[in-house]
Amino acid sequence: MLPMVPAVYAALRAKWEATGKPEEGWLFPSSSREGHFNKDTAKDQHKRAIYHANAKAKRLGAKELKSFQPYVLSIPRLLS
Repeated sequence: MLPMVPAVYAALRAKWEATGKPEEGWLFPSSSREGHFNKDTAKDQHKRAIYHANAKAKRLGAKELKSFQPYVLSIPRLLS
């Protein structure tokens, strides 16, 4: 179980709803053959996602994200 503040839960739930409320699968699918972050690419993909999110935040004048370790988030875990 991953504890999270309400704002994080709301953002993740919005992502789930925007993808059509799937009942299974990955919340942040990867282009890998397996459909999830591989051990060789997870750090690179996470780093790029943070970079792009912060670039957008900067353009919008919003607060940038601090670096954090990625967790595996699947749809069932988000909804439980």
